[in-house]
Amino acid sequence: MGSTTSMLAFLSRSKQTSTSSSDTDSHRDSVSSSPIGKKLLTGITGLGLVTFILIHLAGNLTLFFSAQTYNQLAHFIEQLGPLFYAVELMLLALLVVHAWMGLNIYWGKRQARQSTYSKYKSNGQPSRQTLASRSMIVSGSLLGVFLVGHLMTFKFGKVYML
Repeated sequence: MGSTTSMLAFLSRSKQTSTSSSDTDSHRDSVSSSPIGKKLLTGITGLGLVTFILIHLAGNLTLFFSAQTYNQLAHFIEQLGPLFYAVELMLLALLVVHAWMGLNIYWGKRQARQSTYSKYKSNGQPSRQTLASRSMIVSGSLLGVFLVGHLMTFKFGKVYML
């Protein structure tokens, strides 16, 4: 009888604490700390970054229509004022979260198996892993180097008028 009473008391306490505001905080922490949650966040931020790249590419392709069209687009973007800086901050946040989660996934994988395989072979057939998925740390690092160079040249470099 005593163990049943203590079990009921434990359940009622856990039920009370699960409805508190810290429940949403612990849920948010579990999403960013679980391997699937990290991959989900990386995928969502990656989609946001790819969306920006496609819009950026479309804007740059206006140069093939005419220099005037390109300059009109540049003037429009400059006229956005604070909204432009808000979008830049959002892109920076997406990039930081994406890179942080990607590095976190990479280091988690490295810590899970500290000794390397003599020959890499996936477990199970057919494998869902591709060369791209196994080398994301390398391609991400190369894109990071390109991004720094691109920003140094086109955002913080000389201004060219067409």
